[in-house]
Amino acid sequence: MAKNISDTHITNNRPRLLNIKKASLYSGIPIWGIRNLIWNEQLPYLKIGKKFYLDVNDIDAWINKNKECPINVHE
Repeated sequence: MAKNISDTHITNNRPRLLNIKKASLYSGIPIWGIRNLIWNEQLPYLKIGKKFYLDVNDIDAWINKNKECPINVHE
């Protein structure tokens, strides 16, 4: 039975795991900012050998969790 695209980890032609450089491009956070988030245990990661990989879902969740909204944003 053939798998359809929704059965894989790739969504919208976007891999789920990103290396630090690609995570930086994806998020707009500088490479050293991503590294600091990893080192300060603020962003979950996978380490394979010496390389770090970040889950796109974790990056999105971190961004959403850390958003700040001014009190009078809708006035």
